[in-house]
Amino acid sequence: MELPGGFAIVCLSGRVVRLLSEGAQIMQAIRTKYMGPTNHRGSRIVAECSAGRVIVSWLYDLGDLENHVKAAEALRSKLGWEVATHGRLFTGTLKDGSFVHVMGGRV
Repeated sequence: MELPGGFAIVCLSGRVVRLLSEGAQIMQAIRTKYMGPTNHRGSRIVAECSAGRVIVSWLYDLGDLENHVKAAEALRSKLGWEVATHGRLFTGTLKDGSFVHVMGGRV
């Protein structure tokens, strides 16, 4: 799909990447998913992308969205994806109930 300014949005296996007309910069989406408690572990959120993965304990004083954003920010921090270089997080939901987070905006 072509967009103004030479941008294109491409879907590959459920992942959304942004390609620039010059330099073909590829950004990874972070997917977060709730994992319920077991006999040995409490509730948690798994944040993952192609570059890595983290598991963050569920904080009961936060809501659903805040817990998912916290997990995405933890993975982003682990990978060194700072706001100054990668932009801020934008969050949405998927049909299966998981969340997806992408970085963008003016840097």
